[in-house]
Amino acid sequence: MALATKIMEKLNRASRLIPHILEEEARKNPERIVAMVAKTSDISEGFNEVNAEQFLRGVDFLAHWVDSNKSKSAMTETFAFIGSQDFRYPIIEIACMKTGNPLLLPRAGNALANTVSLLKVTKSTKLFYATQYSELAARILEVLPTLEKHEIPTLQEIITTKNKPYPYTKNWDTNKDELALIIHTSGSTGAPKPKNCSHGYLSGFINNSVLLPDVPGRAIAGFKFVEKYKLLSSGCSFSHASGLGMALTTIMLGSTLVRGPPNEPSSGKILHDIMKALPIQGPIEVPSIIEQLFLNHSEGLEDEIAALKHVSWLGGPLSQETGDFIIRNTDAVLWQIFGSTESAQLPLLVPPKSHWSHLEFHPQFLPELEPVSSDSTLCEVVLNKYNDPALAWAQPVFHMAPDQTQWRTRDILRRCKGPLPDGVGPLWKFENRLDDLIILSNASKVNPVHIETLLQSHPLLNGCLVFGTNRTRCGVLLEPKEDSTLLEEDLVAKVWPDVEKANDTVPEHARVERQLVLVAKKNKMFERAAKGTIVRSICTNIYKAEIDDLYAAFETRNHVFDKTALKVRV
Repeated sequence: MALATKIMEKLNRASRLIPHILEEEARKNPERIVAMVAKTSDISEGFNEVNAEQFLRGVDFLAHWVDSNKSKSAMTETFAFIGSQDFRYPIIEIACMKTGNPLLLPRAGNALANTVSLLKVTKSTKLFYATQYSELAARILEVLPTLEKHEIPTLQEIITTKNKPYPYTKNWDTNKDELALIIHTSGSTGAPKPKNCSHGYLSGFINNSVLLPDVPGRAIAGFKFVEKYKLLSSGCSFSHASGLGMALTTIMLGSTLVRGPPNEPSSGKILHDIMKALPIQGPIEVPSIIEQLFLNHSEGLEDEIAALKHVSWLGGPLSQETGDFIIRNTDAVLWQIFGSTESAQLPLLVPPKSHWSHLEFHPQFLPELEPVSSDSTLCEVVLNKYNDPALAWAQPVFHMAPDQTQWRTRDILRRCKGPLPDGVGPLWKFENRLDDLIILSNASKVNPVHIETLLQSHPLLNGCLVFGTNRTRCGVLLEPKEDSTLLEEDLVAKVWPDVEKANDTVPEHARVERQLVLVAKKNKMFERAAKGTIVRSICTNIYKAEIDDLYAAFETRNHVFDKTALKVRV
């Protein structure tokens, strides 16, 4: 009972609408730096800063600007925004909360058909865009001529122009279920789908780890590591739930979000340069960026790495080599964000260093771990709806899907065997998503994540993708670094020893054949979701012809029968 009372006290303080939280922060701490964004790709040229007062001023400026572009109809319109990765994203998001217009955030890198589909499904009436996306906006309007487009002012104009405060009189009890934002799934498991975010969902999303009750002797894996007035670095896209969460969480926690240049994708090199320039307390990045930093760009960064208080990753498994390096060479707490657009971050504890790659669920917020089959050691993570409000806040998914009482995450975990330290466990390790499994033509199942995780930290690669659906053997598609000058055969020769090591860790039917290694072309680099993960379905589609040719040549050389090559004429 005491625990529930303590949680409810915290929850009452957190049950506020985001515009009100920002208004209070701007009033109490107007000079606090909320965000720092690199001016150019040369980090030594410095950062553009946004303080709390400027943040609120920008929100009010854009709220008035949005009003000036509204239709005269009394109908509530849905708008969309496509911009560069600067702080206009969170500013316009909160501005549209004030005006009462849901805002769709389609990713700039989406296929045109996907963006058009999202705009149609959400019945968006206007597209706001940053200058550099004027051509994309024009292409969208060619398909949707009834859509209006408006170029958004620059960040500098938005945060420096004096204007009247924009009144916001809504309250939590009445408006917590009101639609505030529309994000979309990453597309890593298919076409992006719009996801409606109410104020209640957003509150649960950004408070998820902050409100968790302490567990004696243990650390909570979450934003409690992000301290007030300290610098957090993250390159997660503002159009994705992860980047959105980072921006909104800095308002709640009083920390400063540090970003790289707005028009350049995050990388280990950029993170290296940021850490050289600023006292970063901890980065939160996708695995590839963490791996690039520690394995490829750590030289000359010894003092900065030693000063890190925490390191976090999200979006997929971190390679064993990288995690081991961090554990050996730093005192930083290594923790992961595990969840999805729908579920947000699931409540976790930090596992022991000896088991850094494992998951340990908070004992008071345990999901159901449902065995995949009666004789399986693998379990799917299933969320059953809490009815107790002292617990329900930890499940934002049921704000997004209020008619559901159960959410199947499709994430498959394997329980850790063997002895564990006292007071620890059970521990689980991410195995794969149900969507990831490759089914060979002989019905054997292959988990591609094992090989991909081992190869993704190779210094010559940006990424890799195992393929083989409906085939007799598995192959792998290698994505070289952008600046690679190696011939394809030379790249394969240098990477192959690591493929062999990876092959030794998987069953025979899941191993990659040397003759089934394909190198991605520079004009056909991997499609990635906003969170940085490779979009498997799109990539295998893009390379379908090359993969078909590769298997045809393999079968000719080895006289292997493949049922996909069989054609029946009728």
